[in-house]
Amino acid sequence: LSIRETYLPVGELTIMDPSSRELRKVPTLLDSGAECSFIDHKLAEELCLPTLGTTTLRVRTFGSDRVQECVSRKVPLEMWDDKGKPWSLELLTHETLTSTLRTPPVLEEDVTFIKAQNIDAKLVRTKAAVKPLIVLGSDQLWQLIRHDEAHIRLPSGLYLLPTRLGHLLTGHVIDTLQHPTVQKEGARRERNPPESTATASTTQVRLEDNLVISHADGAAARNLVVCPRSSGLAIGSGEQQRLARSSECA
Repeated sequence: LSIRETYLPVGELTIMDPSSRELRKVPTLLDSGAECSFIDHKLAEELCLPTLGTTTLRVRTFGSDRVQECVSRKVPLEMWDDKGKPWSLELLTHETLTSTLRTPPVLEEDVTFIKAQNIDAKLVRTKAAVKPLIVLGSDQLWQLIRHDEAHIRLPSGLYLLPTRLGHLLTGHVIDTLQHPTVQKEGARRERNPPESTATASTTQVRLEDNLVISHADGAAARNLVVCPRSSGLAIGSGEQQRLARSSECA
């Protein structure tokens, strides 16, 4: 576990699986650096989501003039929050949303602090890494942030973010030399490393790491920005926000 490694807020959306008619949890990234919200196209097909409309996405990496165009469907998705309340989302389908993301450790001092403060938060130890199948951007993520509860800085340096997906951990862990439990958690994860993504092509890796999407609408093309996934930058950093403000989501 590296010093000041930044963790993005990843949770699970509860949706209905039409084939089994049972509730299903899908790994989801909350990304304020993205203007629009996306769903993995294979998941959209698996869920038999209807098409509300289509649009053309122009994809390129930062610093590159190479542009790839693809057609994206706008699809509806019904979800339920952690209180059982239904919500309606509209998402764009895309093949490559993000690379595999490391999840923050659930540390003993944080659990002790949460219990001492009587905070109603359920933290579970998840896999060391997950690959989100849904990305909620600024167009829809704010309705899922709980504004009646404050975010809390934990002893480890991580922040506890109250959302309608439950409490999520985000931010970075402070110097590991000061926290033996961080070292222990890191050692545990080293024994169980995340699945390798080395089979992805060079183009796919670049698209995952630095993704800029232009949303073509008639004669006009508007930039749609999805922030870098593996750069270690905090979500919504200044450059990402500057890029996001210069674009518009249909």
